[in-house]
Amino acid sequence: MSSIPDIYDPWGPVARAQGMIVMPEGTITDNGAGGVTFGSTLIVMAGGGNNNWIRVAAGSHTLGQWDALCVDVPPTNAPRGTYAAYVDAYSGSPAGDEKYPHRDRLVLGVRIGAGRIAWRYPALERAANPVVTNPWTDSGWQRLGIEIAYEGGHSNYPAPWGGAGWVAIRRLPSGLVVGRGLIQSGSGAVFTLPVGFRPSSVPEGYIIMTANLSGSNESFRLDTVGANAWKMMNSPGWGWGSLAGLAILAEQ
Repeated sequence: MSSIPDIYDPWGPVARAQGMIVMPEGTITDNGAGGVTFGSTLIVMAGGGNNNWIRVAAGSHTLGQWDALCVDVPPTNAPRGTYAAYVDAYSGSPAGDEKYPHRDRLVLGVRIGAGRIAWRYPALERAANPVVTNPWTDSGWQRLGIEIAYEGGHSNYPAPWGGAGWVAIRRLPSGLVVGRGLIQSGSGAVFTLPVGFRPSSVPEGYIIMTANLSGSNESFRLDTVGANAWKMMNSPGWGWGSLAGLAILAEQ
């Protein structure tokens, strides 16, 4: 290949004017503070020619403010080889027209000041900043004494305030866990929150909420007992506790 690409060369001005096609072959991890890791190679394909490509090697790079992450394309590098990306440091020169001496340099992305990296190619942007999907679905009402076991001798408060099938918890698609119905007093743990309904891990004994109950100076609460076993707990001396006050965010 000649040192200066012909206009009709696969990597020449016509192909370059069409734009390069850049596709990740694995993960891209962008830490939002200038650090990026290519978990696998990237393919850089000359516009319009599916047999004209190079690969960008896997690896990690750190960009300072306004630095660019680049790779050289042919004729500097040979077609179908694998080459490391490199950081082109921002010169800090005054604004104005400057010559661009890097004929074969392909800029993959530029760090925006002290923030994240702006990727030039949609496939890189999607890989580095994937859309986070909501992991939760509507669980429907999970009934105490049926789908969720009571503990410590607790039970549904008699109808019409409680009753079989009425006392329950539910995880909404947003991840919010709510409750309904009255529970008749027992002793100690009331029930254990199932996986998928629990808050994030906190040290044992932390209290996440309290609920309405009959009697004064009593406790009906959700806290941690042992190794991440979220349990509704009570203190003796009350006749009933209401789950209507339950409102927590499912995180695990």
